[in-house]
Amino acid sequence: MLQSLHLGQPDGLASEDEQIVVVTHKEHLIHLFYYEIKDIECINRRIHFRIIDGKEYTTNQIRTAFSDYVAPFLTHAAFIQPHQSFVVNANYVREMTSAQIILKDERIIPLSKKRKKEVYEKYWNYMTEYHLPIV
Repeated sequence: MLQSLHLGQPDGLASEDEQIVVVTHKEHLIHLFYYEIKDIECINRRIHFRIIDGKEYTTNQIRTAFSDYVAPFLTHAAFIQPHQSFVVNANYVREMTSAQIILKDERIIPLSKKRKKEVYEKYWNYMTEYHLPIV
Protein backbone atom coordinates (compact mmCIF):
# COMPACT_ATOMS: atom_id res chain seq x y z
CA MET A 1 0.00 0.00 0.00
CA LEU A 2 1.31 3.41 -0.93
CA GLN A 3 0.47 6.63 0.82
CA SER A 4 2.12 9.94 0.03
CA LEU A 5 2.26 12.34 2.94
CA HIS A 6 3.29 15.95 3.16
CA LEU A 7 4.75 17.04 6.47
CA GLY A 8 5.48 20.41 7.95
CA GLN A 9 3.39 22.68 5.75
CA PRO A 10 -0.24 23.79 6.06
CA ASP A 11 -2.85 22.50 3.62
CA GLY A 12 -0.70 19.55 2.53
CA LEU A 13 1.90 21.73 0.82
CA ALA A 14 5.46 20.52 1.27
CA SER A 15 8.91 21.15 -0.05
CA GLU A 16 10.67 18.32 -1.88
CA ASP A 17 12.65 17.45 1.24
CA GLU A 18 9.51 17.00 3.34
CA GLN A 19 7.56 14.67 1.04
CA ILE A 20 7.43 11.11 2.32
CA VAL A 21 5.93 7.82 1.25
CA VAL A 22 4.75 5.16 3.67
CA VAL A 23 5.62 1.66 2.46
CA THR A 24 4.26 -1.57 3.93
CA HIS A 25 7.29 -3.88 4.20
CA LYS A 26 7.09 -7.25 5.97
CA GLU A 27 4.28 -6.11 8.28
CA HIS A 28 6.11 -2.87 9.09
CA LEU A 29 5.30 0.64 7.99
CA ILE A 30 8.43 2.29 6.62
CA HIS A 31 8.53 6.06 6.15
CA LEU A 32 10.79 7.14 3.29
CA PHE A 33 11.55 10.69 2.25
CA TYR A 34 11.36 11.16 -1.51
CA TYR A 35 14.97 12.37 -1.59
CA GLU A 36 16.12 9.03 -0.07
CA ILE A 37 14.71 6.94 -2.91
CA LYS A 38 17.21 6.07 -5.67
CA ASP A 39 14.90 3.91 -7.75
CA ILE A 40 11.64 2.00 -7.70
CA GLU A 41 11.18 -1.28 -9.56
CA CYS A 42 8.22 -3.59 -10.09
CA ILE A 43 9.00 -7.32 -10.10
CA ASN A 44 6.14 -9.84 -10.03
CA ARG A 45 3.67 -7.19 -8.82
CA ARG A 46 5.89 -6.31 -5.85
CA ILE A 47 7.44 -2.87 -5.59
CA HIS A 48 11.10 -2.60 -4.64
CA PHE A 49 12.26 0.72 -3.18
CA ARG A 50 16.06 1.12 -3.21
CA ILE A 51 17.29 3.93 -1.01
CA ILE A 52 20.52 5.87 -0.55
CA ASP A 53 21.81 3.92 2.45
CA GLY A 54 21.85 0.72 0.35
CA LYS A 55 18.70 -0.79 1.85
CA GLU A 56 15.85 -2.18 -0.21
CA TYR A 57 12.22 -2.34 0.89
CA THR A 58 9.74 -4.58 -0.91
CA THR A 59 5.98 -4.17 -0.69
CA ASN A 60 3.39 -6.89 -0.60
CA GLN A 61 1.82 -7.65 -3.97
CA ILE A 62 0.04 -4.67 -5.44
CA ARG A 63 -3.41 -4.92 -6.97
CA THR A 64 -3.07 -1.97 -9.26
CA ALA A 65 -0.99 -1.17 -12.32
CA PHE A 66 2.58 -0.06 -11.63
CA SER A 67 1.90 3.13 -13.61
CA ASP A 68 -0.95 4.01 -11.24
CA TYR A 69 1.14 3.12 -8.20
CA VAL A 70 4.03 5.42 -9.18
CA ALA A 71 1.92 8.28 -10.57
CA PRO A 72 2.42 10.41 -7.41
CA PHE A 73 6.21 10.14 -7.81
CA LEU A 74 6.12 11.16 -11.46
CA THR A 75 4.46 14.48 -10.59
CA HIS A 76 7.68 15.29 -8.70
CA ALA A 77 10.31 16.94 -10.92
CA ALA A 78 13.13 14.58 -9.85
CA PHE A 79 11.45 11.28 -10.76
CA ILE A 80 11.65 9.85 -14.28
CA GLN A 81 10.31 6.61 -15.74
CA PRO A 82 12.84 5.16 -18.20
CA HIS A 83 11.10 1.79 -18.53
CA GLN A 84 7.65 0.39 -17.78
CA SER A 85 8.99 -1.35 -14.64
CA PHE A 86 11.26 1.39 -13.27
CA VAL A 87 11.16 4.88 -11.81
CA VAL A 88 14.47 6.64 -11.10
CA ASN A 89 15.37 9.66 -8.98
CA ALA A 90 17.35 11.99 -11.29
CA ASN A 91 19.57 13.05 -8.38
CA TYR A 92 21.22 9.62 -8.44
CA VAL A 93 21.83 9.36 -12.20
CA ARG A 94 25.52 9.25 -13.10
CA GLU A 95 25.22 8.60 -16.82
CA MET A 96 22.58 8.19 -19.50
CA THR A 97 23.14 6.38 -22.80
CA SER A 98 20.75 5.64 -25.62
CA ALA A 99 19.78 2.31 -24.01
CA GLN A 100 20.35 2.63 -20.26
CA ILE A 101 20.72 4.80 -17.19
CA ILE A 102 23.65 4.19 -14.87
CA LEU A 103 23.11 5.24 -11.29
CA LYS A 104 25.84 6.57 -8.99
CA ASP A 105 26.01 3.14 -7.30
CA GLU A 106 26.68 1.55 -10.76
CA ARG A 107 23.20 -0.01 -10.94
CA ILE A 108 22.06 -0.21 -14.58
CA ILE A 109 18.46 0.67 -15.45
CA PRO A 110 17.09 -0.04 -18.95
CA LEU A 111 15.95 2.94 -21.03
CA SER A 112 13.23 2.01 -23.50
CA LYS A 113 13.30 3.50 -26.98
CA LYS A 114 9.67 4.54 -26.55
CA ARG A 115 10.44 6.63 -23.44
CA LYS A 116 13.90 7.93 -24.37
CA LYS A 117 12.88 11.37 -25.65
CA GLU A 118 10.53 12.02 -22.71
CA VAL A 119 13.15 10.86 -20.18
CA TYR A 120 15.90 12.98 -21.75
CA GLU A 121 13.64 16.06 -21.71
CA LYS A 122 12.50 15.61 -18.12
CA TYR A 123 16.06 14.90 -16.94
CA TRP A 124 17.44 17.90 -18.85
CA ASN A 125 14.73 20.21 -17.50
CA TYR A 126 15.26 19.00 -13.94
CA MET A 127 19.05 19.31 -14.05
CA THR A 128 19.02 22.78 -15.62
CA GLU A 129 16.30 24.10 -13.31
CA TYR A 130 17.46 22.66 -9.99
CA HIS A 131 21.19 22.08 -10.48
CA LEU A 132 24.16 23.54 -12.28
CA PRO A 133 23.70 23.93 -16.03
CA ILE A 134 24.73 20.95 -18.13
CA VAL A 135 27.76 21.66 -20.35
